[in-house]
Amino acid sequence: MRFFKTAIPFALLALAMPAKAASDQTWLKAAGEFKPFAAAGLSLRVEDELRYGGGRLVGEELIMSCGYRITPWLSANVGHWIARDRPVKGGHLQTVQRPLFDLSLAAPEFWTLKFDFRTRFELCDHHHQTPFIRYRERLRLRTSWSATRFKISPYCYEEVFLTGRPHRDSTFDRNRFQAGLSFRPMPSVAGLSCNLYYMAQHVRASHPARLRLDNIAGLELVYSF
Repeated sequence: MRFFKTAIPFALLALAMPAKAASDQTWLKAAGEFKPFAAAGLSLRVEDELRYGGGRLVGEELIMSCGYRITPWLSANVGHWIARDRPVKGGHLQTVQRPLFDLSLAAPEFWTLKFDFRTRFELCDHHHQTPFIRYRERLRLRTSWSATRFKISPYCYEEVFLTGRPHRDSTFDRNRFQAGLSFRPMPSVAGLSCNLYYMAQHVRASHPARLRLDNIAGLELVYSF
């Protein structure tokens, strides 16, 4: 117990320091989830993520969405995604907006293991470019098992991005693998949870045969009410 009380604050402090190397990044996300009609399966969510690399801000993502639980194992989500990204080293942050639609499928729990599969469609309409669709699919493994009163529990997922951008010889855009720990930083606050993770992101470079590896350390803070 003493180990976790000491290790978690130091881990959070380390993640709060922006990564120095260009290929290494730190992502910090804060999200709020509101369930005004929980019995009807409706929820509202707002999340904001800051991304640091090379000692400076390299991007920001804001997503506002509305979710609906159709059945205990199937849910849908519609939202709007606003991003500020620095596409060129030393360039200015550019703003991009995309509507999105999700479908999530959850498998029955098996021996404390829980699988869920999410598909996401994004309509990409960049300035001076032909609109195109980006498809994302994510397979996540979690567990209902947890340790200590902080509810520390491991999880992992893999996500693939496919982009129907015109004039490209391949639809593969990027791949993400994330492994981390979810926990409650304040056990007395039931709606507050955190994820502390490492992500390996392979991004398709300008040359079709090359993939750039980004090593990402991240922290997510979610409050549900």
